[in-house]
Amino acid sequence: MVSRKILRQFGNAWEDSRGNFRFYVNDWPKYLGYSVRYYNSGNLMVVVKNGETISNYKATKLGIPQHRGSSGKVWLDEEGKAHIRDIAEAEKLKRILEAKVRAASRLEENYTKRKIEKRAQSKSTTKAAKPKTRTVT
Repeated sequence: MVSRKILRQFGNAWEDSRGNFRFYVNDWPKYLGYSVRYYNSGNLMVVVKNGETISNYKATKLGIPQHRGSSGKVWLDEEGKAHIRDIAEAEKLKRILEAKVRAASRLEENYTKRKIEKRAQSKSTTKAAKPKTRTVT
């Protein structure tokens, strides 16, 4: 299981009535190389990939959200597995997201190990640095 702290980096948490969590991925088109801009109203303005503007019709066919904040088609479960619906490049996106989750998990594990080692090292240094004193009467 992946920590919720890591999964929250990708989006917003949602819990169903049975206690299952989903983490809806915000701005998922950026992971596929799309630059998406919206009007202040929240409606889709323009989609660009590799410097080429994509029509709103084609963007809809690709599964790109037509309104800002709409990410209901892409989410991560608590194991870090990606779930994707109605998106043209779903398999590619799934591989990218799951690889990013694994990388973030490894970074957190390494950070935690180093923190524990450093704490243990400072405790052993502190014990070694304190000379034992005896009270002579």
